[in-house]
Amino acid sequence: MMTRMFTFVATSVCLFAVACGSHSGANGDGSTTCAANDECSGATPVCHSNGYCVQCETSADCPADTPLCSNTTCMAGCAGTAVAADFVKIPSDIIWVVDQSGSMNQETAYVQQKLNDFATLIDASGIDYHVVMIANPTSTNPICVPPPLGGPSCGDNVRFKLVPIKVGSTNGPQLAVANYSGYSSFLRPEAAKHFVFVTDDNSAWSAAMFTSSLLALPPAGMFTGFKVHAIYAFGTPGGLGCTGPFGTGAAEGTVYTELVAQTGGAAGVICTGDWTQVFQDITQAVVSGARVSCELAMPTPPMGQTLDTALVNVRYLPGGVAPGDTIPKVNSAADCGAAGGWYYDDPVAPTKIIMCPTTCDNVQNDPAANLKVELGCQSTVL
Repeated sequence: MMTRMFTFVATSVCLFAVACGSHSGANGDGSTTCAANDECSGATPVCHSNGYCVQCETSADCPADTPLCSNTTCMAGCAGTAVAADFVKIPSDIIWVVDQSGSMNQETAYVQQKLNDFATLIDASGIDYHVVMIANPTSTNPICVPPPLGGPSCGDNVRFKLVPIKVGSTNGPQLAVANYSGYSSFLRPEAAKHFVFVTDDNSAWSAAMFTSSLLALPPAGMFTGFKVHAIYAFGTPGGLGCTGPFGTGAAEGTVYTELVAQTGGAAGVICTGDWTQVFQDITQAVVSGARVSCELAMPTPPMGQTLDTALVNVRYLPGGVAPGDTIPKVNSAADCGAAGGWYYDDPVAPTKIIMCPTTCDNVQNDPAANLKVELGCQSTVL
């Protein structure tokens, strides 16, 4: 599996606070009111948004020997030994649903012939993938997926699960939902989900019916963010959809057009005799959807040290360039906002560090991103 290496920085150095001087003010607590930075002293040079002079609002306000801004005070940084950790790509589950009606003889044979080539394309990306095939290997227009993807006698394999149900012209989406129990255990809750429908007809279910039924399947969130790809009859509106070496469509697949557009999937015309391009498009969609995970396992402190969950900071290095920026900690997912942040999966006994959506997007869109998890520094809290 392809991984991106992130760095955990462990330390035994205790942080200390630099004294926060101020000029005597009228507030009775030693703080000084201000409207601009030039009204503040050298010890507390920043006019905070709350109207008081402080040492810092962000780490950029702090000197090199005390580079972290925590609670408006510049704090000492951390140093120590580095422990490597893996930052892996999210896996992908791909569910194929293939129409086996009488008009699909050429198309089902083509799927059977090319599915291993498709798996090879996915495999080359380094993604951890599973393939589900909803189709009957012994009915009219059978589909038997051979090794190496499929197992012996058209059966299951490490990355392949067969759901031996014959698919008709118009019931593919309905069967994908109705037979969920036949493949649910093969799906991973954390995996990106992709459906690939192959048919020369339209769906009896509407796009809205498929979407609502799919999202209602347990466990909650299993199909959040799913994509639909389709090889179907389109291109000739108001008619049979298409014509070509594989004949004509039975009906224009308007439902699939809607689902593909709704989920940002890939589409190919079924009547053509060559689906190489759409296979590549589907592969690209699967690869781009398999983004890095935004959950990091809690690091193990060096021998002889104890992990204090209140003394943890996460630093993001854009493009992998130091020193980067300290990502503030928030209490929970509910506290994530536009500014981003990170939080523990369990505030009492955490096992993971989870990045908020905004921060997650920034990291996932930065191919050279680097993170450091620093132990021993008072957490910077948003």
